[in-house]
Amino acid sequence: MPEVIINNKKAFYSKTGNGKPSILLVHGWSSKASKSLGKLQKILSRKFTTIALDLPGFGESDNPDPDWGVYEYAEFISKFIKRLESEKIIYFGHSFGGALGVVLAVKYPDLFEKIILCAASYKRHNTQRSSMFLNTKPFPLFFRKFFYRIFFPDSDILKIPKLESNFRKVVTQDLTSMSKNIRIDTMILWGEKDTQTPIEKAKLLQSNIKNSYLFIKEKGSHSLPYECFEWVAKKIEEFIQ
Repeated sequence: MPEVIINNKKAFYSKTGNGKPSILLVHGWSSKASKSLGKLQKILSRKFTTIALDLPGFGESDNPDPDWGVYEYAEFISKFIKRLESEKIIYFGHSFGGALGVVLAVKYPDLFEKIILCAASYKRHNTQRSSMFLNTKPFPLFFRKFFYRIFFPDSDILKIPKLESNFRKVVTQDLTSMSKNIRIDTMILWGEKDTQTPIEKAKLLQSNIKNSYLFIKEKGSHSLPYECFEWVAKKIEEFIQ
């Protein structure tokens, strides 16, 4: 895979296809692009140039600084886009990548023609749960792991332990208000049976974004880009064309 160095951090990506416009694919928290978005990229590459980025801390990319949250990750992506592309692109973000899409659309709108938010985890904030996460910080790692397994068995925090401090910050960053400032044409894709980001969040996101279109996959889960990649690809093609 080709690599790029931004702010002394090396990140890997794959670039396939040669059609226009270019589509940037950004994965969720506990994954990497080649694993979760590979099949989607393969289909989209038949018509478009597609770029799948492994975010810092995922795949073989360098780790982020421990204080990185959604804004720092979004800034990194904006620099990545400017390095690789000279024209406006289509942004596709799944889960955590969708949260980053909200920030990017508001802070760096000139980089994008359209954005696609798939099961975006833009609102993880829960005061009680976030406080519990933060209050365990002084304790040893073995205690924190035990605590997380008991009280947060469905959380992504244990999937990539090296990013624990980043995850702690991410889960306290609620982007609901920011989403109201998106002015770019936006497509929202969601699974009807998504338990990680329930369907109510999709409807709230649509109501917040003026130029947005919501499509719900019947019986779909949070894993739409790799479980229903053909459906996702079809919706993306329709949205672009």
